[in-house]
Amino acid sequence: MRYLGGKVRQAKRIRAAITALRGDRYCYLEPFVGGGSTFAAVAPDFERAVAGDVVPDLILFWEAVADGWVPPATMSAEEYEGLRHASPSPMRAWAMFAASYNGRPWAGYGPVASGRDYLAESHRSTIRKGGGMVGAEFRCCPYWEHEPDERTVVYCDPPYSGTTGYGTEFDHDRFWRTAAEWSSVGALVIVSEYE
Repeated sequence: MRYLGGKVRQAKRIRAAITALRGDRYCYLEPFVGGGSTFAAVAPDFERAVAGDVVPDLILFWEAVADGWVPPATMSAEEYEGLRHASPSPMRAWAMFAASYNGRPWAGYGPVASGRDYLAESHRSTIRKGGGMVGAEFRCCPYWEHEPDERTVVYCDPPYSGTTGYGTEFDHDRFWRTAAEWSSVGALVIVSEYE
């Protein structure tokens, strides 16, 4: 799925780094699942995999995809606008991100640009990702509610400091304190960030 800040191009390299560092840890936690590229690449390597996010639509979306739901390859501007104020659902997440301009939530209807059909591309990539999510656990909660231990690899891709946000202020200091706490109990914590 097209997603602002998604890691579709970096997922294989992130997976290789995690594989090299994980040791005997059996649990994988990704508290900012977002577009799901990294999670789909890494989760199958672990006995237990947990995807989290604070966006209810995203969690409903990835749960549905893991259960075999296939999003549509097309969506009209009218369908997009009709979903904007609907209750959270997998289809609403599809509109919110995949059918939105540049994968930014509700940035305007924009599944086709510069001759590319981004919605059809997202459709195909989502089908591929679904296989990597089968058997995973999904939690709609803020990152600080997760409680990893020494058997856990935590990969975090939070909103980057100084970049376009998602409409809410992200407390970077709190995030880094939480990451340090997780590390202090023995979790392997890996963070993507510019700084």
